Amino acid sequence: MNEPAGHLDLSKIQLFEVSGRVNENSVRPLLAAIETAIHQGRSQLILDLGGVEYMNSAGLRALVQAYKAVQGHSGALQITNPSPRIRELFALVGLDTIFGIGPDAYPDYRALFADTRLALQREICHCS
Repeated sequence: MNEPAGHLDLSKIQLFEVSGRVNENSVRPLLAAIETAIHQGRSQLILDLGGVEYMNSAGLRALVQAYKAVQGHSGALQITNPSPRIRELFALVGLDTIFGIGPDAYPDYRALFADTRLALQREICHCS
């Protein structure tokens, strides 16, 4: 699952730039967008959590649900750019090990998305 960016199939990548407060009231559109991407054959999902200011247990459940859905399609879910608060939350509940990453080892995919071929494979998901 922790595949280096150089080995990712570019046609299967989808980046989700998530921001706001990820909770039971806001997570449904994010899950729907992830489900749509999977059905479109995008099984290499990257969630950029740089804009997430808050996440509760519903947000954590959604990430685990997305992780399982992607694995069911022989894919991978990568987390990138989490704030220190979200890193701490992942470590506290053990999600850092579930996603196969250490507390300071989140991959940075910004350079990958400088590739203009991937411009349409980015989606902004604001949770409010």
